[in-house]
Amino acid sequence: MELSLRCIAFLALGLLLLLATAVLPSATLCKLQVWPTKLSLPKASLAALQDDASSLCDQHWTWSGISSFWHEKSSGTGRMKWSIQRSGAPAAGGTVTAESSLGFPCSYGNFAPKSAVVVVQSPDRFSPNLWHRMAAVFEAWVVPRVLQLKEKLPGEISISYHVPRLKNITVDTDPGPFPWHLLGPVASKDCGYEHHILAPSDGFLWDLAWDLPLKCAHASGLWRSFQSALYTGVGLDPETDFGGGRVCYVGRPGKSTRQLSDKSFHALKEAAERMTLDGHTLVFRSLGFNASVPIQQQAKMVSGCDILVGMHGAGMMHSIWMYPGSVVVEIMDQEHERSAYYRNVAHLSGHVYLRHNQRELGETPEVLWHLMISATEIISNKGNHSQHASFRKSQ
Repeated sequence: MELSLRCIAFLALGLLLLLATAVLPSATLCKLQVWPTKLSLPKASLAALQDDASSLCDQHWTWSGISSFWHEKSSGTGRMKWSIQRSGAPAAGGTVTAESSLGFPCSYGNFAPKSAVVVVQSPDRFSPNLWHRMAAVFEAWVVPRVLQLKEKLPGEISISYHVPRLKNITVDTDPGPFPWHLLGPVASKDCGYEHHILAPSDGFLWDLAWDLPLKCAHASGLWRSFQSALYTGVGLDPETDFGGGRVCYVGRPGKSTRQLSDKSFHALKEAAERMTLDGHTLVFRSLGFNASVPIQQQAKMVSGCDILVGMHGAGMMHSIWMYPGSVVVEIMDQEHERSAYYRNVAHLSGHVYLRHNQRELGETPEVLWHLMISATEIISNKGNHSQHASFRKSQ
């Protein structure tokens, strides 16, 4: 038996109105409170109302903002330094600095024409953690493009990446999760190029972290360009959505606190498999990736997901492989309740983001039922589709 979600919504709205009528004076329901055009507030209150999260989206996550917000400092040696103030969130203070200069020849004295090499300095350049790795990849990818926008690099130029050894790890022994050659040509040396660029050692992507939910209301063109570069690297078509009503749970393999309990996992699976789109039951998949699964295969699997559910952790970074209009559901443990990493990534990617507290979920796993109803209704209008969302009652 199927019950329309819209009927449920109308019933819920009617119940809320009845409750409001019982609690509030009747005049409250029909009187519209209009705020004065000018508010007379103490200075402290005005300061508290100021929210820079929206302007940070414009400054850091649009092409025009990021190119104009960088500050240039030149030296007599022809070396240029570029810096940008970070967001000011607890984990994102100070400045991000990059350098650009004319290249220098190798021993044989030749330059590759119209070329630039980006030296990757990030300590996370070989991190096995997808979030940390993507922070390093993004910094290396975005800097030469900012320099092009500022007309410090030619528009037509070949860009290579030099990734120095870190302890005993090199590009040849890199365990992943995103091998550098998928971003572009990898240079064994940083000489022999017309332009020499030092990427920041720690920068932009970390501004999505911790307790600063950025007010990025729509998909960012800059971020989508980065995603397109990643899609090209792993062999995905950035314009094609392979989704078809799939719910994917991503968790760390093995025993981990970043996993749903067995009770919550089975409740999620049961709820997902009772949801339908145009009468077709949603497909539930449990994804447990490790280093043995190539990133190309991981990306292809996640690109077919319409709803991604998981505990807070690097696995949620896989939402970058999903197509706009998907739903990301993040379950937060107590330690990371204020974290905004994957919320911001979801919004920049054009997804709808939902979150819930792990502790409450353990006490009332039926919450997953309501999350699945909401998520299914959202993806019913994903892309060019307009499907009827409903759910099957238990037998």
